[in-house]
Amino acid sequence: MEILFFLSAFIVAYMFIGYPLLLALFSTFVAVKKSISGINSSDSEFGFPPISVVVCAHNEENNIERRMRNLLSQSYPMGNVQFIIGLDGCTDNTKVKLESLRNEIEQEGATLNILELETRSGKPTVINAAIRRCEHDIVALADVRQTYAPNALNNLVKHFADPGIGAVSGELFLEEPTDRHGIAEAGAYWRYEKMIRKMESKCHSTIGATGAIYAIRKSLYKDIPERTLIDDVVIPMQICMQGYRVKFADDAHAYDVAPSDSNREWFRKVRTLAGNWQLMSIRPGFFNPLKNPVWLQFMSHKILRLALPFCLFTVLLVSYLHKEQQFYAMAFMLQCLVYAIGFVSFFFERVRRLRIPGLIYFFCILNAAIVVGFYRLASGKKEGLWTFAYKSSS
Repeated sequence: MEILFFLSAFIVAYMFIGYPLLLALFSTFVAVKKSISGINSSDSEFGFPPISVVVCAHNEENNIERRMRNLLSQSYPMGNVQFIIGLDGCTDNTKVKLESLRNEIEQEGATLNILELETRSGKPTVINAAIRRCEHDIVALADVRQTYAPNALNNLVKHFADPGIGAVSGELFLEEPTDRHGIAEAGAYWRYEKMIRKMESKCHSTIGATGAIYAIRKSLYKDIPERTLIDDVVIPMQICMQGYRVKFADDAHAYDVAPSDSNREWFRKVRTLAGNWQLMSIRPGFFNPLKNPVWLQFMSHKILRLALPFCLFTVLLVSYLHKEQQFYAMAFMLQCLVYAIGFVSFFFERVRRLRIPGLIYFFCILNAAIVVGFYRLASGKKEGLWTFAYKSSS
């Protein structure tokens, strides 16, 4: 039992301390190696190659016009841009709003292609169909809800000057919600996540991409299963498995509003973590260290995270069973204190607005979402997960 305690504690410590330190060490080594070898990946002569921009939407009549105007305001030459808007069984006026913008889009020099699926099929099906219609090899994928900085497309595309780059992920910034009753610590978690992705990119490849802003080479794209929950992980990983790098571009910015209520953030986390569980069945090749060039990063970033609640439970259980020993008694009391703070924070919003209780609360929510995500996926209860994937803020 004591071995289980220390093994579980080691996994938890590795997740939050060991892995970031390992990435920092590797990224420093890679930077020094590049400096010594004189490697300089200049992209100044790459220019503005023609690109396709894919946007998936379901019943977005309140947001689609704002989103298209944001994309048209990009500093990228619109004469080199093809827009493909995939409409997934829309029952509102999303298509009407798009058609009303067609002349304006074409006057800017861009082309607009509307891909309309009569029945709702899910985002992966829309992505597969839309990318087949792309006329250019560089494809940027975007959502409706977020907005881009004016130079976002420029700063995504320029990295493809390196022929070894197969995908490029941008950086998402969470703005303060207008409703102050939100989970502020979601922003803290997202900052931690971005730090990890940046260091992974410096070592070799970031594991997955920021779904709101990333680009790929169409020539490397392979269709994803129609029930894929986290396409922004599966698509970049499939490219990485072909020997190409996935780069994190911290100068390509997208903006979103931080979750304004706990239910919204809860369903988003459940969906994402259920998608991590799903990887085991839809892409088992990712788990083969002989085929996956970023196997260590993949296992550390995506898979070990799924073991977190079970490791925490083991540590708590062993501490309780051996509480007659001073070390385990102190460990048990400390864990009880932490979980008590999380429990109180769940019921009292004023408590979770405080920095430390807020972090503990979000940490508890994250681990609960891992368990619920596994249950929902294993029991076939996916409908709520898929519905939320398309929900945008008006």
